[in-house]
Amino acid sequence: MNLGGQESNEFNTIPGYREKLSSEVPEIHLRSAAVMIQNEISKLESIHERLPIWAPEPQAGSNSGHDTLTSHNAPIFIVHGSDTLRAESVAHTVASATGRQTIILRDQPNLGRTLIEKFEQHAAEVSYAIIILTPDDQGSRADETHTRLRGRQNVIFEMGYFYGLIGRSNVSVLIRPGVEKPSDTDGIAYITYDETRAWITEPLRELKHAGFDIHL
Repeated sequence: MNLGGQESNEFNTIPGYREKLSSEVPEIHLRSAAVMIQNEISKLESIHERLPIWAPEPQAGSNSGHDTLTSHNAPIFIVHGSDTLRAESVAHTVASATGRQTIILRDQPNLGRTLIEKFEQHAAEVSYAIIILTPDDQGSRADETHTRLRGRQNVIFEMGYFYGLIGRSNVSVLIRPGVEKPSDTDGIAYITYDETRAWITEPLRELKHAGFDIHL
C-alpha cells in the first residue's frame, strides 16, 4: 500500500509479478482495442449498406431534395387500388393535360424484380403522385362492431411513401364518397372523386401550382 508517496513493495515479494504484469497488460489492452475496432467497423458497414434508402430529412411539405422534380420530363405516378378503370381514366386525363408520362405500376414490366423493388425504382423517377382512394376494403377497430369502407393497404402505404419522398405539395389525393380517410392525415385536402367529373379541375389546378404546364 502506498501512503507516503513511495512505491509500495507488497507485490514485489511475489515471484515474477512485475514481469507477468508488464507482459499481460499490453496484451489485454490490445485485445480490448481490437474488439472495439471490430465493433465500430461493423457499425460503419451496416450504415453503408443502408445509405441507398436514406434521404435528407425533409421539412414539412417539402420535396425532400428529390432531383426529378426539376426535370421537365419526369413522369407522374398514379396510385390505385382495385378500381383499375378509374385509375386509367385519371392517368389518361393527367397525361393529356400535362403531356407527361403517367405510371401505373401494374402496367410496368417486372424484369425479375420483387414488387417492392419495382415500386421503389419507379417511384424514384417521378415528379408527382396522384393517389386514388376507392372503397376496396372494409375494416374497423377491434372494439367496434360496425365496419367502414377503406382504401387498399397498398394505396395507404404508397400514399405515405410519396409524402416522404417528394413532399405533400407534390401529392394529390382523390377519394371516393364514403371512403374512410386514413388516420394521422387531418388537415390534408382531399379531392372528392364522384360521378360528376367535376373532380378533374382540382387535380389539374394542383398540378399547375406545382409547376406543371397544363394544356386543356
